[in-house]
Amino acid sequence: MIKLIEKLERLPLRLRLILGFGSVLLLALALALQSLHTQEQFNRDAQGLYESEVLGIARVKEAQLHLARFALTLNQVLHHKDSGEREVSMRRLAAAREELHVAIEQVAPTLRRAENIQRW
Repeated sequence: MIKLIEKLERLPLRLRLILGFGSVLLLALALALQSLHTQEQFNRDAQGLYESEVLGIARVKEAQLHLARFALTLNQVLHHKDSGEREVSMRRLAAAREELHVAIEQVAPTLRRAENIQRW
């Protein structure tokens, strides 16, 4: 180590400055690369969290909304006395039922995750 310092001291000032600034630039580059790697990992983790948690909650809320629409449409079918209005309501009920089934299918992967099964 002492020999290295002595060799550096014997170098001309210009070369020592170049080596010093070069080493600082290399350290800054290494820090920047590490920061980019950390940011990329953070983004992957955030995307995974969004897909597994937030999107699952949004899909459950959407299924709840479709269930409420289905119940409202069913209530309309039961209370219409006119056959024409009842027929229109029956078509709406079929559409609401289909939307509810689609929403439930979208929620299924969230509900079937191992973490969620262990909670119940």
